Amino acid sequence: MIFRSDRHHPSFYASIHNQIKQTGTWQGEVWQRRKNGEEYPVQLSISAVKDEAGQVTNFVSNIIDASNAHQQEQLRLQQEAAHRNILIQEVHHRIKNNLQGITGILRQFAQTHPKMSDPITQAISQVQSISMIHGLQGRAVASSIRACELTVSIAAGIETLWQQTIHVDIPENWVPCIICENETVPLALILNELISNAVKHGGKNGEVKITLRHEPQPNSIRLTIKNNGLIPPGFGCKSTTGFGTGLQLASSLLSQVGARLSWKQHKHTVFTLLELDTPIIHLEQTALNTHEH
Repeated sequence: MIFRSDRHHPSFYASIHNQIKQTGTWQGEVWQRRKNGEEYPVQLSISAVKDEAGQVTNFVSNIIDASNAHQQEQLRLQQEAAHRNILIQEVHHRIKNNLQGITGILRQFAQTHPKMSDPITQAISQVQSISMIHGLQGRAVASSIRACELTVSIAAGIETLWQQTIHVDIPENWVPCIICENETVPLALILNELISNAVKHGGKNGEVKITLRHEPQPNSIRLTIKNNGLIPPGFGCKSTTGFGTGLQLASSLLSQVGARLSWKQHKHTVFTLLELDTPIIHLEQTALNTHEH
């Protein structure tokens, strides 16, 4: 006896019935359920049998258990996915090595041309931010890049490059957010520019602190960068007043949907606010399930 599987919507069986009614036959793979409740795939073919008057009298079906073939296909797909991940890891590794080579060339140029040290250091910082993307992706290709990991990595790179302490505050109960693949490089460059700007304008002895919070919604991120300083009059995303080339880059890379950038002044402290929402980021599903339970 054949039992229908719950994997198929009733409309699926209705479409089979309609095709048999129109053409007299149907064939394909369906999932069935044994008496013990086990679900298994079968290759099913159904033909309508008609009498001399052309009226359908009954149906003939042929069922072949496709469990073994299905398992073999799943194994093949898993092996292909594993092989692809290895290749992608190698690609990311090579790209990262090449970018590090470019960084080395820029460092040598800065040493031989001291007057160009600041813009070259800024270029090194940008290249390192992109390099970090490939390091994070190459480490675990199956998973996308987390916003918190990217922030910590870029802050650590800038901290080393500019010899400035940067504090990153992430709550213990933080639920990781995944960055949309198309936004990883733009967001890395934006974070690099915002954090570098806070370091440069905050002074060598000034404190730079970065906080990540799920605000205003649980699936949103508000990233705040705090540093000493004063905001120039007319400064902001809608005006280039007071913008250096780095912040102009950050402003131009900022997505028009799901991202907002603003600055606030409180006494002698500048707060840079980067708010991220869908479709730029989304809560990591595995972490979300754990958090909900």
